[in-house]
Amino acid sequence: MSKGKIIVASMMLFFVMCFAAVAFYFLGNNTQPSNQQQTAAILQTTEI
Repeated sequence: MSKGKIIVASMMLFFVMCFAAVAFYFLGNNTQPSNQQQTAAILQTTEI
């Protein structure tokens, strides 16, 4: 492989890993506290 192909492949792998990390982060945060967050948001809007 040439040097350019190695750089492009490593950059693609890096971006895929970053995207997967962000996706797992949001999925992990939104699974359990979603109902609590919704009720807290509703309570905050009704108090105002």
